[in-house]
Amino acid sequence: MAYKRGFVSRYARQNEFEDFAETLSIYVTRSLYGDDDDTWAEILEKAKPDPDSEATVQGLDGSEIILYKLSIIKEYMSTVWNVDLDDLRETFERHAVVFGTMDLTTIE
Repeated sequence: MAYKRGFVSRYARQNEFEDFAETLSIYVTRSLYGDDDDTWAEILEKAKPDPDSEATVQGLDGSEIILYKLSIIKEYMSTVWNVDLDDLRETFERHAVVFGTMDLTTIE
């Protein structure tokens, strides 16, 4: 499973660019609403090693790897783009409930 290897999705395993993009987008958009997919918290939980397993990558389990990569992404987004991912995530959460009711065929 991708989670246990430190990836937020199977697609993220394609290359480092997709890993960056998937980690960022999934962190922001799946904080509360996973729909058919896992939420961020579920991903981290599933990324932890099984109790009888010692499977790690360089001494880190999957959830630790994901969180480490997220810290790099947060630093990059803050430094280069002046974007606080936690603020973006919170904004997304507030507006996510109305996305399904929005008319996206016109711009006002």
